[in-house]
Amino acid sequence: MANKEDTLKTLTEGQYPYAPDGLVDAAFEDTYELAVVTALSATMAEFPLPSRMRQPGAIVEAYWVPQGAFTGDNTNKWTFVLKRRAAADYTTALTVATLDLATGTDLVAFTPKTLGTLTNAVCTENDILTLTVTKAAAAANIAGSLVVKVLRQETA
Repeated sequence: MANKEDTLKTLTEGQYPYAPDGLVDAAFEDTYELAVVTALSATMAEFPLPSRMRQPGAIVEAYWVPQGAFTGDNTNKWTFVLKRRAAADYTTALTVATLDLATGTDLVAFTPKTLGTLTNAVCTENDILTLTVTKAAAAANIAGSLVVKVLRQETA
């Protein structure tokens, strides 16, 4: 991987003469985030996040940031399932984390809520992350953002 100074020089001398330093900084951070914003009124079938994994890494955090409050309920609830589809076999979905908004699991507006314990979290380049959201019974509509934080792994 190129270093920050060489990349900034290439950008400013080439096609992007006004490349902001902050943009270059982001490319050299150890982590990056994938996010999807949605408003839900019904079950959402498995949906791909808007970007494939750019390089090998490990998912270190996955959380839902709700736009409004929601009180968990065993009957009228939402369930969020984050999955990973490996580039080697996109047909197989591996569950990474699940958030079940049952009784006792509430959401507070704009307060991140973890999707829980992470499994199958090591990713290869071009893996795809997906989100499935299930509405049970008469759960109230819900809106927010799913955020997935990935720790980069250097490649040789």
